[in-house]
Amino acid sequence: MSLWRGEIAKKGDAEVTLDAFCSHLLDLECLRVDKVPNLGAISLIPRFTMLRTLQFGELRFPLSGSLLKILSPLPNLERLSIGFPVETRSVQDEVPSSTPSSILPSLQDLALMGCSNKMRWFLQCIQTPQLRSLAIEDPTESYFEEYCALVETMVDKCAPTLRSLSIRVEDHVFGNETEDSDSSVARLLQRLLPLPDIQAIRIHFAELRSFTVYDSDFITIGRAWSELKHLEISGSTYHRPTMSILPEVAGLCPQLISLVLPLMEQEIPDDYTSDTHAKHTLQYLQIQVEAHMLEYQVTEFVDALFSTLGAHKTICSEVREDVEVVSFERKPTRWEVDWYLTGC
Repeated sequence: MSLWRGEIAKKGDAEVTLDAFCSHLLDLECLRVDKVPNLGAISLIPRFTMLRTLQFGELRFPLSGSLLKILSPLPNLERLSIGFPVETRSVQDEVPSSTPSSILPSLQDLALMGCSNKMRWFLQCIQTPQLRSLAIEDPTESYFEEYCALVETMVDKCAPTLRSLSIRVEDHVFGNETEDSDSSVARLLQRLLPLPDIQAIRIHFAELRSFTVYDSDFITIGRAWSELKHLEISGSTYHRPTMSILPEVAGLCPQLISLVLPLMEQEIPDDYTSDTHAKHTLQYLQIQVEAHMLEYQVTEFVDALFSTLGAHKTICSEVREDVEVVSFERKPTRWEVDWYLTGC
């Protein structure tokens, strides 16, 4: 058992270690417990009332209201990360029938990983009046209906305050895609549209097979969340969006700061207008194209659309399995550096 800067690694009895250090660490603000074998191992955590960040790498015990009783006495908790156990289907479905309520008054950042049913139960049980950022990841073989129920619960519980959403979706959630089916992104967006004030969306589709995304999906995003500042849709696409979405998204989301796109169709449109979004706030852009596509073609297209990137940008590219990832990042000007250093 080791404790370093509030981090507990599993080498013995976590409860004994916490008890030994508790009287000396009452002002502890950050704690990480990698593996939690039972509730007793974390039963002393409520003593650390000054905790602002708490991470459970993996909970290895059945869910119950006792977990909420451990979290409730932490009035200053702002960031919480929980890894629920990943098991076989027969064990995954074991979630408590009751949904006790627990208020986490200061929580702003929540990250959950595990099967959809367990994450949904946890969200149903907590009240988070200040939650602004949520990340969910289900690496298990949850059914599509279970994942939809999770997303709907998330929207119902978090809509009023949520500003940032990060979702990692495994391919089995949507099953096999066909060209005629609705896109994977569209099927997910339909359930996210009730979130009114989102400013950052990150959706990653695990690259076990592929997912579908169309230009219309980006139009839907832009129209639903015009105040977006960060947008990332990544994964290995079955159907590729076209370069035409760049000016479309820029026009619909004028406050966009960073944009990360999946593998794109290689054809550069001929009918775009140079400097259409010359004053756009975009500072970072990442595009994936086939490796044989000429980088200068992409660069010229981006320069014509976003002159704010212009001369003050760095261009990085790397090839990953015949796919070239091209990144454009605006560098601060000399005036901005001087302003930052001098404060005037």
